[in-house]
Amino acid sequence: NFPFTLEDVPISILAKGAELPQWQLDRFKLVSVLQPSPTKTTRPIKAIELVPMGAARIRITAFPWISKDAKRWQAPPTVLPFHPSASHVYEDDDLNAVCDQILPRSSGDHGIPRFTWWPNKGTEEWIEYRFDSPRLVSSVRVYWFDDTGRGECRVPKSWLLHGFINGKPVDLSLLSSPTCERNKYNILKFLPTRVDRLRISAKLQDEFSAGILEWQVR
Repeated sequence: NFPFTLEDVPISILAKGAELPQWQLDRFKLVSVLQPSPTKTTRPIKAIELVPMGAARIRITAFPWISKDAKRWQAPPTVLPFHPSASHVYEDDDLNAVCDQILPRSSGDHGIPRFTWWPNKGTEEWIEYRFDSPRLVSSVRVYWFDDTGRGECRVPKSWLLHGFINGKPVDLSLLSSPTCERNKYNILKFLPTRVDRLRISAKLQDEFSAGILEWQVR
């Protein structure tokens, strides 16, 4: 009659598995994207009872598989790897929102942390990532914040991407053009280039501010 308790589950599956001690919550108390399989563990194989998700305290929708000849699972970093900074950050926003791996449902998603240049309007602004060491990158994905119908943030009028290494600009040979579309990742591709900093320079629309929900680097 009530299948969402362990005592009353209508079905269960007995499987074999092992613990991955490094599979942990990150600094935002979230679980990031599943790492590639196979992975390695030294914990013993044992029987694991799986029940429907609604009846479980730990809810898992995808399991990695293990192998003796594989890489060890990587624990999440305790600090952000990108060290973001910006020309301006609204006091009620979170600069770290751009790399917190919380994926937006839309450009107007007010249910997750966000970064904006509010209340600056029509200005030229920037946000950048600084890496701990030079890394090879070939694309960025930007999800713009735009609360049309609710507030005064819009996608920017235009934006550019700049790369640096040791404080000197490096040429990013673009394979696509920067776009300012709502409700999707705006992907900018370029030839693989080694940098230690990446900067987005944005020209805001007249009479509007702008912001970013998520900025990914690959």
